[in-house]
Amino acid sequence: MESILVVEDDTVASTLYRGVFEKAGFSVEVADNGKQMMLALDRYTPDVILLDVMLPDANGMELCSQFKKNERYRSTKVLMVSGIQIRPTQVAKGIDTGADDYLTKPFHQKELLARVRNLVKLKQIEEQLRNKNTQLQKISGYLQNKHEEERKILAEEVHEDLGQLASALKMDIDWVNSTKGNLQQKEENRLTNASVTADILINTIRKIATTLRPSSLSHLGLNASLEWLGKEFARLTHMGFHFTEAFDDSNLPEKTSTELYRICQESLDTVISESESTNINLFIGERNNMIHLLITGNSKKFDIHEKKESLGFIILVERALSLGGDINIMKDNEEGIQVSVMVPKPLSKNPH
Repeated sequence: MESILVVEDDTVASTLYRGVFEKAGFSVEVADNGKQMMLALDRYTPDVILLDVMLPDANGMELCSQFKKNERYRSTKVLMVSGIQIRPTQVAKGIDTGADDYLTKPFHQKELLARVRNLVKLKQIEEQLRNKNTQLQKISGYLQNKHEEERKILAEEVHEDLGQLASALKMDIDWVNSTKGNLQQKEENRLTNASVTADILINTIRKIATTLRPSSLSHLGLNASLEWLGKEFARLTHMGFHFTEAFDDSNLPEKTSTELYRICQESLDTVISESESTNINLFIGERNNMIHLLITGNSKKFDIHEKKESLGFIILVERALSLGGDINIMKDNEEGIQVSVMVPKPLSKNPH
């Protein structure tokens, strides 16, 4: 049963409201003033609040603004009621405080009931969307975890299997090269080329394995992996690079390390590389039990609004959300472009 909290100091009007809503199948509670309203909200969360703008002890708009700041009431719908004709600017002000609709007395009972029912439907639709969004985030997190597991397995197979075969091939070529007899120059050149090709193959295998998942994440930790990532990115893009480490990563869960590494990797590839920066700074630290990852490029030529609509940024947001944190792209006239990530610091190490 949908519930309505009627906040009205006029007993005649509140009695009328109760009769209309109870007849329509709603659960109704009445508060005579702002204080009683807040006490009622401490006990339960109504679907709709019918709130008079002028109360004996408070202003309805100010009350609305106050309780709407509480996450608990974000889905509760508010129908403001005024006994005097109000201007459009006042309606806008009421909407800004968190109200969802406005009615001016006198009004017909059918209109009142229709508006309340619409607000209930809107609340239900919003809750369905939130539930769907939660499900999608869970699916996204699951797929990211599966994808990361597959990359880890593939990286190990590439490094161990292909890497060992390439190394064995290199050793055989070098052995033949060292024990060669009276070979023609053409044959010697072919052996030399084969040795060089084997070296290239080994380096390529290492690069592929590292791209899939750097072994340093498991063996050296997040900080060392971030520093390596930044140096490698700077080397390939011919940028200056500076890394600042102010965080102890010794007890960090694998999921947290992996997601922060991927966030940094994606930020460098999709934000910093497109900002035409010449220098990058990478910082990881801790503040108020939150891990702070900050990636900064010195360029100011960047369209933040366009980037926030891109698939790359959506992926960044989802990765941060999977850790219970958030991410923000900022452009400062002095600092340049910044990607700031804040995620809760895990209480204990948990590989799962």
